Amino acid sequence: PQSDSPLVSSEACMLYFWPIFMALALLPSVDAIAPYTGLANVLIFVTIGIVMVYAVGTLVSKGIGDGIVAAEPLTSPLFFATAVYSFEGIANLLPVENSLQDRNMMIPLLWLSMS
Repeated sequence: PQSDSPLVSSEACMLYFWPIFMALALLPSVDAIAPYTGLANVLIFVTIGIVMVYAVGTLVSKGIGDGIVAAEPLTSPLFFATAVYSFEGIANLLPVENSLQDRNMMIPLLWLSMS
């Protein structure tokens, strides 16, 4: 019989990642992890590519299911930008905001870059 309990508890998962997050929190400068940011960006796009290949393959083999509405072409760039920003998170927004001469321009710049 198959059990519904997870293989690893959520507390154990948090404990596994705790040293990594603590080490990252102790970095004095974001410049120290700049090379890894490039690698992270490549991995994000590879992940999005894998999801797209799987989604298109499923659509080709099974067709569009009931209740699924096709996306509007004008909103597709905003969707992909939102997905990428959700992966990146605040780590990329704070340095951009700090480098702006007028920090009040952050929200319009964010909207411009995401659309």
